[in-house]
Amino acid sequence: MIESKKLSQAVRAISKSLDNWNIKKAIEVSNDETQTRSNLINPLFDILGYDQYNDYTHEFAADIAGSRLRKVDMAITLGKKAPIILIECKNATSKLTKSNFRQLDEYCVNTPSAKIGVLTNGILFKFYTKTSNNTLEAKPFFTFNLEEFAGADIQMLALFQRQLIDTKVILEKASEVYFLDKFDDALFDILKMPTKIKALRNSPNHIAFLEIIFRNMGGKRFSES
Repeated sequence: MIESKKLSQAVRAISKSLDNWNIKKAIEVSNDETQTRSNLINPLFDILGYDQYNDYTHEFAADIAGSRLRKVDMAITLGKKAPIILIECKNATSKLTKSNFRQLDEYCVNTPSAKIGVLTNGILFKFYTKTSNNTLEAKPFFTFNLEEFAGADIQMLALFQRQLIDTKVILEKASEVYFLDKFDDALFDILKMPTKIKALRNSPNHIAFLEIIFRNMGGKRFSES
């Protein structure tokens, strides 16, 4: 658990650095992937307190069976050999695509130590964690937009600050986000099905309602869990 005082200090420091950064200009001069890394991606990790010589590396070699040597754009290692975060970087002028996601997913699947994957074009930073099958979740649990962010976004970003980063804490936070997303999706699916609503009205209690939501989230029946 991260101390609230330290988290608050990190949030203030990050907010100040972002306010002092001419983000608009940095985006304007980022016309290819190399410029995007130099002007947008690396500076954000500098703001988060990472040392480019010790904490992360560019062109990390991914060991993918049956393929020629493939290299991940960036890997957060925190000075160790095995990375904990893999980052796939794209041009600031490009939109992030499903193909880009599949590329990141392949790298993460073949790098067991990597618990988090980040897909970015230097403006949008999409953060993913892995499922129980070792693949990345289909949706990011957090997206940071350099052009538009709120206080809550900086609070989430602060969890990745170099002095605070704890993958266990981040994974727990991500699990909460994914759970609530699945709950919302399941509830929406139920509410648009009149037959299920009618059945719930005739139910003697609300357990049936919770069971249906749970099943729609991908869970088992209560009696099986």
